[in-house]
Amino acid sequence: MFLASTTADLNGKRDEIRRELAGKGYEVTPAASLLLDGVFDEEGARQAINSAAVTVHLLGSSYGVIPEGRECSLPHIVLELAEQAGKRRLLWFAKQSALDPKLDSLITKMSDTQDEHSAALDLHQGSFETFKESIVDVLVARPAPGPGVASECRSVYLLFDEADSNNANLRALHRCLVNEGIPVQTPGRGEDYRTKKLIPSGSGRRAPQLRERESCQATL
Repeated sequence: MFLASTTADLNGKRDEIRRELAGKGYEVTPAASLLLDGVFDEEGARQAINSAAVTVHLLGSSYGVIPEGRECSLPHIVLELAEQAGKRRLLWFAKQSALDPKLDSLITKMSDTQDEHSAALDLHQGSFETFKESIVDVLVARPAPGPGVASECRSVYLLFDEADSNNANLRALHRCLVNEGIPVQTPGRGEDYRTKKLIPSGSGRRAPQLRERESCQATL
């Protein structure tokens, strides 16, 4: 399970989730902070998210720290990366009488798109204890791989044109694979998505994204 970074007011609750799930035998990632000297480790975040069955996100009273060179806060960025990876996202936010305008906009966006992404987005507000129980319920209820590809394949590398990253059919394919219990990896933002560019010209070394592909049991 991937446990996203949160704001300072919710670090205690985040640590509580980590301790309780680790105590139940679940692996919780990332092991270290994804923010080093103000710089966000996007590659490390993608790897941790891709290896997780579900992602958990906590939103507090503020929008959060904005990493160097970014326009969005760290919690916002990680939410988007989990969506791009087609992961089941469990999102909890505290009841607040006054929210940061950017945070309010983010929560409104998530609420407005919940039906569209109902298979991959669970919004929770209110009881934190109930939210923790729902995390365990989702992890326990993860479907076993079905017949065919799912029973043979342990991971999939999904190649697509960056312009199609928001395509509804692509997202549906993501959700289908994730719901079958198959981890899905995707190229990082800004990489060349054409397979012929995955090996640098004149290089005897495999490009990092090619090595990542070869670690998967199938490429789509």
